[in-house]
Amino acid sequence: MGLKFNFVQGNYSFKIWVLLIVIVICLAIPLNIKSQSVILRWDENYGGYGYDNASDLILINETELIIIGKSSSIDEDVSETFGNGDIWLCKIDTARNLLWEKSFGGSSVDYPNRIVKTVDSGFVIAGYSYSDDGDVG
Repeated sequence: MGLKFNFVQGNYSFKIWVLLIVIVICLAIPLNIKSQSVILRWDENYGGYGYDNASDLILINETELIIIGKSSSIDEDVSETFGNGDIWLCKIDTARNLLWEKSFGGSSVDYPNRIVKTVDSGFVIAGYSYSDDGDVG
């Protein structure tokens, strides 16, 4: 005495049985679908009209942070450029003010990866470069 399945075309009892199984499975799976809401604290653009992107940032103190990235801009916030893309370092405060900025690199493309704060309140920039002139030896 077990369940008997008849796969003959037109057998509606098998189709109803499969439909019931699908309904039970769908009801057994908890539908815990929530939309995640993101609260944007602040949004600001730094750089110029070229291709600029941030790679890393560090918090210096409670009100200031340093952002490191690659910049191909020669205008707006970027005051100096050396080649096809430079390492661009900028310091901002929590009021969104650009406090200072500096470009590093040579005549070819330079990419920053990380910035690390040192124990003497300085920082070290790690990245790679295709340049062999300018700031790159």
